[in-house]
Amino acid sequence: MLAKEESKRIRLATVMYNLLECIRLAGILLKPYMPESAEKILDQVGAKEDERSWDSAARFGGLRAEVTVQKGPALFPRIDMEKELAILRAKLPHVDDRLCAQVALAVQKLRATETILKKPSIAETLDWAAALDALGIRELTPDALRQTAGFVLKN
Repeated sequence: MLAKEESKRIRLATVMYNLLECIRLAGILLKPYMPESAEKILDQVGAKEDERSWDSAARFGGLRAEVTVQKGPALFPRIDMEKELAILRAKLPHVDDRLCAQVALAVQKLRATETILKKPSIAETLDWAAALDALGIRELTPDALRQTAGFVLKN
């Protein structure tokens, strides 16, 4: 409702600034754990170099007021497991449903791993499930993952 009433524009600007400042601080605090994602967050909130440091995070209000938000791709895109499972089942109907579900879940976790530069596509998911099936592997154990990781990770 703040955006609809002219008399509340100043309040809206304050709310939006506070939101961006909280996101900036979260980006700085995430740097040690998710450096690439943290930089993308800081890029999207329009933080300059001096607004990205640990020292600048010591106080609220370190983001300049005239900041421009940069539109960018989703940082953590939702991966639809049901869609991926449907594709696996359609393309590889002979592969056990349980194994398909384990593969789809594992691929989702791999995609969420920041250190993996090339995220597995559905093609790699299909290759991996087919390889596991061809090798007679019916359950995705840590050993099976080590033996077949090359089918899904193409860094």
